[in-house]
Amino acid sequence: LACEAYHLPERISTHVDFVLPSVNFDAKLKGRSGSQPEPARAIGQPGVGISPKTAGSISQIVTELEQCDQYITPICLRALYGLVYEPVATEKNSYGIVEYTPQAYLQSDLQMFAMNYSTDLLGKEPVMVSIDGGYAQTEYQGFQYNGESDLDLQYGMSLVTGKQNVTLYQTGDMVEGASFNNFLDAIDGSYCTFEGGDDYTQDAQYPDPYGGGYEGPEDCGTVTPAYVISTSYGYNEADLTPFYTARQCAEYAKLGLMGVTVLYSSGDDGVAGNGNYCLNPDGTQSPTGMIFNPSFPGTCPYVTSVGATMVKPNATVFQAQPEMAC
Repeated sequence: LACEAYHLPERISTHVDFVLPSVNFDAKLKGRSGSQPEPARAIGQPGVGISPKTAGSISQIVTELEQCDQYITPICLRALYGLVYEPVATEKNSYGIVEYTPQAYLQSDLQMFAMNYSTDLLGKEPVMVSIDGGYAQTEYQGFQYNGESDLDLQYGMSLVTGKQNVTLYQTGDMVEGASFNNFLDAIDGSYCTFEGGDDYTQDAQYPDPYGGGYEGPEDCGTVTPAYVISTSYGYNEADLTPFYTARQCAEYAKLGLMGVTVLYSSGDDGVAGNGNYCLNPDGTQSPTGMIFNPSFPGTCPYVTSVGATMVKPNATVFQAQPEMAC
């Protein structure tokens, strides 16, 4: 239906979402003001997508519940949510955390955290599963390269305790990187060809066709998914096409039917998208936009989208409602 507008009888309009056939709706919203977004496969690069923020360093180790309005540590989370967890079926349970190269954890960081907050994790490390050449690189270090992975593993491993193994799905090599689609290919081989397969304008292609990267075969159905899979990265939905997001969202529905719980971050910028970009009426994104800019895959109804709260200033974890959204 190639026209600027169409009309339906008022008595049936409430029962109709859209009319087919129509023109192709698979188009991104207009671009951002300034630089164009990075492709989905660059999600692990510093400054791309959702990434942790730092307020600097602290002068002493924080271990008291009275300080939870200033610093969140594992003891604060256990007190807030009554999380006293003792695994009783570690062989049947499985928990996976996904990271995207060059983001990588440092074992020395995990051990320092364990020494201060989770001594049952001393000497332990995640079970590494490499996808498309992924590895815990140490060539590049610093908060921009290690902050995300360190944070995910330090808190994830602490909260399930040292009795439960945690799987690390390290995805993508140092050259091509990887997208969420590349990870999904690895845990479900049918997704590799579903609705035409990956989009190489967004997703990484393996073996690396340009040389210098991972030259082994693409991981396609080679990895067993954990029962719970957590990813703290995300895109601006407006940077992707409707076809791209709908295809991926359908895969999360399938994983749910298979008994896999998938968790994603809802973003770090409130109602704004990554980079504090909001939407404008014409579909562009800018820091001065006035329309909510949702994150993806957090908008997919088949994932658990995890936001953030903070303890209110001067409040304690012992109060009835100590938290607020942040």
